Amino acid sequence: GANAAVYTGDGAVPMSGSVQVGTAGSCPDEYTSGASFIDVSYSAFPPGETVDIKLCFTDEKIKERPWRKYVNDLEKNKQCWQTADMLKILKKGATTTAADGSGSVSVELPVNVAPSEYTIMVYSKDANGAFTQWQDSKNNAASCAIKTKIYNNMPTSLVGVQAFFTVFSILVLVGSYTYDRAKQAVA
Repeated sequence: GANAAVYTGDGAVPMSGSVQVGTAGSCPDEYTSGASFIDVSYSAFPPGETVDIKLCFTDEKIKERPWRKYVNDLEKNKQCWQTADMLKILKKGATTTAADGSGSVSVELPVNVAPSEYTIMVYSKDANGAFTQWQDSKNNAASCAIKTKIYNNMPTSLVGVQAFFTVFSILVLVGSYTYDRAKQAVA
């Protein structure tokens, strides 16, 4: 609409502040969907405002994927709609910014987040819910990259049982075929 919050152009919501994912120098190789938490901290945001946190695909992961297209609108940017059920905000009203304009929150990675590469966007909102500022972790070289993998909750014992029965069923198939061919040859 006329009051759309945009990243660039006339009436754009300012991009400023800093967003940090994890701790520089000790970044995890991968985050596991449904089992990992992403530590997000930010600074130089307006004091006393609440922030929303979005998980956004990296630019490389939206190429030739129109359903992940970048849209110049803070609320309609498909690059930041990352889950199967189209969860648009990873953490809404995550935390209130301290008097010095900083804050931090640990956000659980939902189980249905696709294995891919992401950045974190933090959006600040005033008391009326209007966007006042935003920043992306990709603009901070010290921020950890977010690479996700799927949570495999199948126990190894079940994998073993499954493998055994797969092999067993093939052996039964070959055995019964051989037996049937032998019976037909006799008849």
